[in-house]
Amino acid sequence: MKGRKEYIIIILLIIGLGVFIWRDRTDQVHYQLPDIQPLKSSEISKLELDKGKATLILEKSGEGWVLNPGGFPADQGKVKTALQAVADLQLTALASQSGHYPRYGLDRNATVHVRAYDGQKQVRSVYVGKTASSAGNTYIRLPDDPEHRRKLLQMDAEQQAFYDLLH
Repeated sequence: MKGRKEYIIIILLIIGLGVFIWRDRTDQVHYQLPDIQPLKSSEISKLELDKGKATLILEKSGEGWVLNPGGFPADQGKVKTALQAVADLQLTALASQSGHYPRYGLDRNATVHVRAYDGQKQVRSVYVGKTASSAGNTYIRLPDDPEHRRKLLQMDAEQQAFYDLLH
C-alpha cells in the first residue's frame, strides 16, 4: 500500500512537471519583426551609401555600374554582392529596443545609410551597423517604420559588402 502511494505521487509529479514545461514556453518570440517587401536586385538602378560625411553613389550604366561623382567603373563583383544584400534583406531577430546605437555601430559616425532606387523612386532604406556575434548577421535599423524606429534588428547578410564599397 505504501509503495502504491509513492508511485501515484511520482506519476502526479511527472504529470505536473510535464504540464509546467508545456505551458512555460520561454523559447517563444514575444515580438513581431517588420515585414520587408521583396525586392529583385535587377530592379535596383542606383545605390546611395552614406557614412559620416562621405557619400558613394553607384548607378547602373548600360550593363555595368559606375561610381559617382566621377563616373569611374565599379567592381562588378562587389556591386553584385551589395545588390543581393539589399534586395534579399531578411530580418532574423530583434536585437534591442533601448535606442543605444553606438554599441551596435549604428551611431551617426559609424553607420552606413544605404538607399536603393528604382529609377527615381526609393525602394529601400536601411542603416547598417556592426556585424553581430552570430555568424553572418549584421545589426540594422529601419528609418521608415515608426513602430520600429528605435528597435535594432539583425539581418541575415554580410555587412562587409557595404564597407567594401566604401573603402
